[in-house]
Amino acid sequence: MDTKTILKELENRRITPEQAKKMIKKAQMEKDAIAIIGMSGKYPRANNLDEYWKTLKEGKDCVSEIPKERWDMKKYYSPEIGKKGKIYCKNIGMIENYEYFDPLFFEITPKDAENMDPQHRLFLEESYKA
Repeated sequence: MDTKTILKELENRRITPEQAKKMIKKAQMEKDAIAIIGMSGKYPRANNLDEYWKTLKEGKDCVSEIPKERWDMKKYYSPEIGKKGKIYCKNIGMIENYEYFDPLFFEITPKDAENMDPQHRLFLEESYKA
């Protein structure tokens, strides 16, 4: 029942103000309801949502020191906070297999995919999975 009909029922004294309030609240909740039709996610040390919830439940630390394969810390790290062109942190929460993005599947040229923000590539993959 929509709000207009509920108010008309109240005006005609077919329902009480308390009933009208409850009915309007219920109608609003139904109107604002959303349906989750799929979920997907990839997180450090968790390639899907099941693994993610498991790592949370187990209290695993998913942050580690940045490996040499990712980038050379000697080149970027400085223990001095705020040093220009350097980072102060040696740790990272890494997503595995980030390099396996298939640009052609998403009708993106490999060159354009290389220039994309890695978070955009991840968003495309996980949106498709959801």
